[in-house]
Amino acid sequence: MSIEAVALKLPTFWTTYSLAWFAQTEAQFASRNLSSDDTRYFHDVAALDSQTATTALSVIASPPLTNKYEALKSFLCSDFGVSETERANTLLDLSGLGDRKPSELMDSMLALDVVHNLSHPGVKATVEMVSDKFVWHGMRKQVSRWMKECHHRQSSKIQNHTKAPLEHFSVPEKGFSHKNIDIVGPLPFSSGFTYLLTIIDRNTRWPEAIPLRGITTPQCVHALITGWIARFGVPGDISSDRGSQFTSSLWSEIAARLGVKLHHTSAYHPQANGMVERFHRTLKTALKTRLTCPNWVEELPWVLLGLRTTPKEDLGYSSAELV
Repeated sequence: MSIEAVALKLPTFWTTYSLAWFAQTEAQFASRNLSSDDTRYFHDVAALDSQTATTALSVIASPPLTNKYEALKSFLCSDFGVSETERANTLLDLSGLGDRKPSELMDSMLALDVVHNLSHPGVKATVEMVSDKFVWHGMRKQVSRWMKECHHRQSSKIQNHTKAPLEHFSVPEKGFSHKNIDIVGPLPFSSGFTYLLTIIDRNTRWPEAIPLRGITTPQCVHALITGWIARFGVPGDISSDRGSQFTSSLWSEIAARLGVKLHHTSAYHPQANGMVERFHRTLKTALKTRLTCPNWVEELPWVLLGLRTTPKEDLGYSSAELV
């Protein structure tokens, strides 16, 4: 194998843009004069994530003797080049089952992006999401098994959890009236951003995560105004930790002018802002799960979509349903 082939590292397969991914990889092959069918095939297989590899197992486990690359390309473009609805309909058409076992069909259903790739919710939330589209015997048990075996979820799952004490704020009756706010970071440099300003509505659990280039008070004020207030209005209360951004005179002055009452956690018990801390864990896990490249800014809207549409166990509804 040539030095060019050894040095080549393809991006992880783009499940939502399969044709574009193959066009990009073929350009890399051409630029390195890699024309061997086996070389191109093995490079592509190495670039598949675990879920895609499982989907394409029939081709990977028993590739044809010739034209391996074209066989893999044809399979992936056919399977991932259609919408989620079309993929689901194909799976539900028993004539398309072939020689696959029913359990393999169920795993393919669970691997659909609508269930798996947005925010990696827990077992109960996943069961609720799957049951909106499918139903089969032993679904809850299989979902639980599948979630435990999910490589991306387990590799990014937070193992050590800090137990936050009970908070003293009652749940507000009016949506968007009380916000919990905090900062996540520093994160890997992405499109000029290294931090996130996170905001959560206490009533609906609606989350926002606004990329920041820095964490000065003016930058946080600007993000709050453009990312939340300009869209949803001025909240009555804002809770935060005692970070310098949230205890500065500028922050207090802006809050006073807007009529916002500020609340700060105790310096000895910063975990009292427990709702935000839990959201941060979920957000970081979801970002790590979806990241196939360092550009987390591009992944952020999809992660937020998943978090907003996942049913909350204590509410019985998703944030999107309550807004």
